[in-house]
Amino acid sequence: MRFYSAGDEAEMAVMHGVPDRAALHHDQDPRMEIELLLGNHRIPTLLDTGCTRSAMDRKTTKLVHQHIQLRHEAAHFRNADGSLVETAHCAAATFKLIDFSQKRTCSHEFRVAEHLLYPIMLGRDFLLQQRMVLDFERCIIEWDGIELRMDMSPRSGRPFAAVLKSDTECRAEINLTQREEVPLDTMFEGCNLTEAQKARAMKLVEQFKDLFAGALGTKMKEPYVLPLKPNAKPVAARPFPIPRAYYDATRREIQHLVDIGVLKRDSSSMWASPAFVVSKKDGSVRLVCDFRKLNEWMQRNYYPTRDVKEMVRSVDKPKYKSVFDVPLSYYTRVLTPESQPITAITTPLGKFVFLCLPMGVSTAPDEFQACMDEELGDLDYVRVYLDDILATSNSFEEHMQHLEEVFRRLRNFGLTLHRKKSKICASVVEYLGYQLSEDGISALPNKVTAILAIAPPRNRREVRRFVGMVNFYSDMLPRRASLLAPLTRLTSPSQSFQWSATEQAGSTP
Repeated sequence: MRFYSAGDEAEMAVMHGVPDRAALHHDQDPRMEIELLLGNHRIPTLLDTGCTRSAMDRKTTKLVHQHIQLRHEAAHFRNADGSLVETAHCAAATFKLIDFSQKRTCSHEFRVAEHLLYPIMLGRDFLLQQRMVLDFERCIIEWDGIELRMDMSPRSGRPFAAVLKSDTECRAEINLTQREEVPLDTMFEGCNLTEAQKARAMKLVEQFKDLFAGALGTKMKEPYVLPLKPNAKPVAARPFPIPRAYYDATRREIQHLVDIGVLKRDSSSMWASPAFVVSKKDGSVRLVCDFRKLNEWMQRNYYPTRDVKEMVRSVDKPKYKSVFDVPLSYYTRVLTPESQPITAITTPLGKFVFLCLPMGVSTAPDEFQACMDEELGDLDYVRVYLDDILATSNSFEEHMQHLEEVFRRLRNFGLTLHRKKSKICASVVEYLGYQLSEDGISALPNKVTAILAIAPPRNRREVRRFVGMVNFYSDMLPRRASLLAPLTRLTSPSQSFQWSATEQAGSTP
């Protein structure tokens, strides 16, 4: 976001005024969410190094009108999608950044704007004024001797064409097929089979080798019709810009999706959802589609969602276990020609439509789970959660028969399996965040290590994050409620934050 009005600091002047350790790394696109106390309102706030001037959403000004002073001052700012927006007011406010201090107050002036991503966005003008130090090497925000760890994965994404993280609620991240060739015997790593058993299992895999070819499968069903509400009207948005550094990678990614039959160039659709890219460690990118506006017009026919914990608990202690992943799962569901224009996405490289069901459309999980249940739901030795498949058996011969039936059905339905993510006849497997072995169900060791390595929380937000991580394995923690009671109490806004030996005891085994 960039504001333009008389008297505004030049962008580079603001950047040069920030302390050295607060060097703003644009390639990291840091977005740090904190909590701001204005009057008696706790407001989610973004520390935004990409914003020259701090801003407050107009809806927020109505909520806190008793605690701010408005004055008229016309200005313009440019959104990340390139649109120029007018603003006519500034709001002066006194507030507290309670993640840092419950006592210290700050005074600052905000531009009032419409449709911000956060109720309040603290820009570089505030960071400079308060001498906040952004230490990216240690991932620390430092303010007058108080340090707060950066949260580099906020709840809300930012509408720019290149971000490191994206929210997964309504935006779809396109994960491509397995482009590297992986040997078939990789799927047998961690199995305790005799040479004869492994040869038998490998023969079965060779018989269904086409399932693991890495190609995009196509469900052999009638094409899917996107269910729109009767009064649905086309929605369109401007494309998000693509940074020059990602331009070539984005072009290659889109062309790959066209080549494998996921996308088709089409400029005739009246619909247009914006898309951007997420950078990957190897220098390539993933395409991300923002279908939130489209989802407002979707008529969902809700399908029962599987309870992960219940599914895992239903598994006894089988000796033989195999897990599989369906690559590009939703894309195996072909769309009708009438539904394809509804999925149109717009990019600086042009306009494209999906030929198959895209991730991010609200009906996609319902439809895909229903299809998987239709294919495998009657097999009592199989568990299916969207694209994750688990097959279990008590003997090797039985497991071979079970896998042959699973493979046969998947082939008949036109699905394929991800070779790199498949494990066959393993003694220990990971499934839906749990570890399954002959001894039973347990938490993943790396998850437990991550929880134990967390430093003591310094504010209410960090306590909530810690409690959330622990609660994922709540069914495995004896006396969980009593142990976590001191921590749960700290998450209440009515309680002052104070980390003592009591809370520390509740956070350690």
